[in-house]
Amino acid sequence: SEMCKETALKYANLDKNNVTLVKAIEENDEGKIVYEIKWKDSTYEYDFDISKTGEMINYDKDRLYD
Repeated sequence: SEMCKETALKYANLDKNNVTLVKAIEENDEGKIVYEIKWKDSTYEYDFDISKTGEMINYDKDRLYD
């Protein structure tokens, strides 16, 4: 969902113009809808799990080339 993509960007203080959307999928996690969103830039990959209501469930940031 667009709202969840925006939530992810805001949460990690990312600028949409500086990152690339890698993945945005809706998953059913034990009966709850969760959006898996992944952004990346030239250095990092940012992974988010966000609930349907826009609540941040999980956030992870990893260096791309370690």
